[in-house]
Amino acid sequence: MNKLVKEAHSSILQETLVEGINFTVQSSIQEEQKYFDEAIEELEEKIDDIELPNDSYEVVQNRYDLLIHERDSIEQEYMYIVEQTAKNAQLVPFEIREKAEVLLESYQPKFKVGLFRNVKKINDERHQRLLDFYATLKEKVESSLEWKLRDKVTEFLSSYLAVNLTDAVFEQNFKPEDFLSLMEDGATVNGEYLLVYTDQVAASVKKLYRQYYKNKWQEVQNNVLNPIEEKIKENKLYVARYQRFNEIQIEIKKYKNKFIDYKNELEAINNRESIGNEQAISLIDKKLEERKVDRMIDVSAIIVNNNIEKKEIVNKKEEASTTSLLSYKQTLMDANKAQQLIEPITSLDSIRQEIGQKKERLTDRHFTIALFGAFSAGKSSFANALIGEKILPVSPNPTTAAINKISPVRTGYRHKEVLVIFKQEQELLADINDITEKDFQFLNDAYSWIKKTKLAKLDIPDQHRSFLAALYQGYSEMKESIGLSYVVGFEDFQRYIRDETIACFVKEMELFYDCPLTKNHITLVDTPGADSVNARHTDLAFSYIKDADAILFVTYFNHPFSKPDQQFLERLGSVKDAFELDKMFFMINAIDLAKNEQEETMVVDYVRSELQRFDIKDPQIFPVSSKQAVEHKDEHTGLPQFEENFYRFVKEELAQMSMRSIYIDLARANSLVSSWLSMINSDQQEKERLIEKNKQNKLEIETKIEQRKNKIYFDMVAQKLTKQSFYAKQRFMIQFTDLWKDHIHPGAIQSSGKNGKKQLENALDKLFKTISVRSKHEYEAIVIRIEQSWNQAMQTMKTDMDRQLKEIDTVFSLSQYEDIQFMPPEIDLQEIHADQSLVSKWTQTYKDTKSFFADNVRKQLEEQVSDYLIARWQELISQMEQDLMKFYQSQWHDYEQKVWDNYLVEVDNYYRQVIDGIADQEKNKDQLENIHHYLEEVLADKKIG
Repeated sequence: MNKLVKEAHSSILQETLVEGINFTVQSSIQEEQKYFDEAIEELEEKIDDIELPNDSYEVVQNRYDLLIHERDSIEQEYMYIVEQTAKNAQLVPFEIREKAEVLLESYQPKFKVGLFRNVKKINDERHQRLLDFYATLKEKVESSLEWKLRDKVTEFLSSYLAVNLTDAVFEQNFKPEDFLSLMEDGATVNGEYLLVYTDQVAASVKKLYRQYYKNKWQEVQNNVLNPIEEKIKENKLYVARYQRFNEIQIEIKKYKNKFIDYKNELEAINNRESIGNEQAISLIDKKLEERKVDRMIDVSAIIVNNNIEKKEIVNKKEEASTTSLLSYKQTLMDANKAQQLIEPITSLDSIRQEIGQKKERLTDRHFTIALFGAFSAGKSSFANALIGEKILPVSPNPTTAAINKISPVRTGYRHKEVLVIFKQEQELLADINDITEKDFQFLNDAYSWIKKTKLAKLDIPDQHRSFLAALYQGYSEMKESIGLSYVVGFEDFQRYIRDETIACFVKEMELFYDCPLTKNHITLVDTPGADSVNARHTDLAFSYIKDADAILFVTYFNHPFSKPDQQFLERLGSVKDAFELDKMFFMINAIDLAKNEQEETMVVDYVRSELQRFDIKDPQIFPVSSKQAVEHKDEHTGLPQFEENFYRFVKEELAQMSMRSIYIDLARANSLVSSWLSMINSDQQEKERLIEKNKQNKLEIETKIEQRKNKIYFDMVAQKLTKQSFYAKQRFMIQFTDLWKDHIHPGAIQSSGKNGKKQLENALDKLFKTISVRSKHEYEAIVIRIEQSWNQAMQTMKTDMDRQLKEIDTVFSLSQYEDIQFMPPEIDLQEIHADQSLVSKWTQTYKDTKSFFADNVRKQLEEQVSDYLIARWQELISQMEQDLMKFYQSQWHDYEQKVWDNYLVEVDNYYRQVIDGIADQEKNKDQLENIHHYLEEVLADKKIG
């Protein structure tokens, strides 16, 4: 019995002990889990206090490293630009050495003028030679070093700050006498010493320019590097936050692992069969004791940086990348919400209306897209692919082709209706006179001449002969339509394009058509081909190059660029980089003819290299198959890839200025609201102080605007014009030999005697006409560049003024400057020609083709003619420069004053609203705070200046 009782007692004791230990272990685990949870929660709170940027740690660290590298390399790159430009500048070519030799000879001991040594004459001659050398050297240094350095340094620095380098470095630092000091006393003038002297001259000039731009760097260094230093500081802070964040995460992980280990160890001991023995109990006691010690440790001391201050909450977001675009859809959403919020605030009605008008212009803006290309390139099929239907037939003749527009349906015109505009009589006469080289004054006279002329015998291109024949055949039927315009149906549209007897009388047709293209507010202008020789077509080409929102150029897969193509691409290349946006798209049509991807790549690379030859840098090239795309628009046709880029350009990039203008108006509204809230939240004494402060701000801003210095900004335009004129002169001198070979060749001159002389005179006459056309193209390119420069100068002036006004009132801002569109300057460009007597003199030595081409007579004639034409060209460009300078200076005087008068009105309205509106805004405090909060969020990541 005692044994049974003892065993039972032992069993109960064992069970009690096990249960007790289990309870102790589980209680300890729960208590430990609570302790660890609290420690982890404390660490997580510290993590919550760390505001991390949106980008990952890797991105932030990489950006920080890149900024460090950029800061360290900017000065190095700047100095490299200066050094390489100076090193590569060829300052002493043959003509400079000739001038230097003449100068050096005049300082030889035995030099004299005439038979006797007359000191005055010698000194006068030396002085004149010195001036000649100085003037020639100055011109060379300016073109080869000064302008290039100025452009390169300006381009480099413009990424960091507004800069305007206008110093005439050579003229300000060198006087003619300075080059006398480089002469070596007693040196004999020979070829070796001439090289030594000219090398010293070049070295002296280059040294000065290096020092000048080194000093210039010292002036701008802080302004260039400070923004980068700020970004480095900001990103360094982000890196430090990420490091602290990671350190705390590691500590949290350590706590979690410690708890898991502790829990597993106790449970493992608890699960042992020998749980009741002393060894097990000792182990449990030991683990419990260890945790008591742990609990005595301050958790915050474990963190590496235990002095983390709670971050001050800043609403400033990381500046948007300069390459990021404003979103069309988001802009409309932001504008709509802002209009709704500010509608109850009557004092903001004017800004609300401005936002509404700009939003309406943004949504209703119409885009003009000009389609160019040779007639055999498949322009019409490409246009049909864009439209999605076969509506444009192929035009049979480049001379008769009209301007065809595909436009959105609008009031007064229904889907598929066509507005036809016929040529005026003078336009038809111009076409005929261009072809026949006659001077008909009346169309009936021209018609009579065509009637009695055997067109087949005329020495004119086939398409011109076809035009005259079509005009003759259609004249009786179409003469009543000359100068008229009326609406026809779609069937007539097709006929008017195909039938040459009608097409030659048509100036323009506009088809109103509802399709995906036109629903995007796009008008597609299918222009006559680049190989059209109609003078009016080339004028229209310039108009569309200048004013179209985008230019599409189509070339064919296996066609090299023709001469007209090349001439047109030269015009594109001369102005491409003048436009703020790259609005040119190049299509290689019929890409389905490529046998494989390798051949397609080869053709694309060839076209790219050809375009770059015409100064069309980084062209946007799209290989397409418009024939297949009309049937089925899939990836293989290449059209979806083009359309994706094209529509993004139209909807997003072209609209950037309009969208930016909306956000600037939102910023202006926000500055008003901020001013009102500051006053509302102030006591009466503070309100009075703020009112006086705003009155003072208004006065100071008006004074700053009225006392603005505008000359330095127009000087930027003048410098651009001078430089472009210089380049135009240089281009002609370089390209003259090619022009000469294009016109004076065996194909143009095939006869001997009088007939050969006549052919030579005709070839010279065509050369003169080509040069006159080229002068017009140079003029057009210069006009585009100067108008861009004009608006850029105004924008720079406005930006600089904004910066100054911010120093007076940090919340005030002026509205967006909108580019001014000029009417074309009325400048009379004189045609380049030569009197008949001079032409006769040039051709009198002509005998036959053999002596002319084989015996170097052509080369001798080229030298005579080039001297004359280059001189005339220089005179023409110089006169053009003077006329354009006068024109744009007058435009600057008129428009610059109007722009700033309007801004003064803005200033007056703004401060009147701030001061007068305060009494009305007390009741709107809650609404104003909602507006302010919303606009702060919207504008936080918009870099609008």
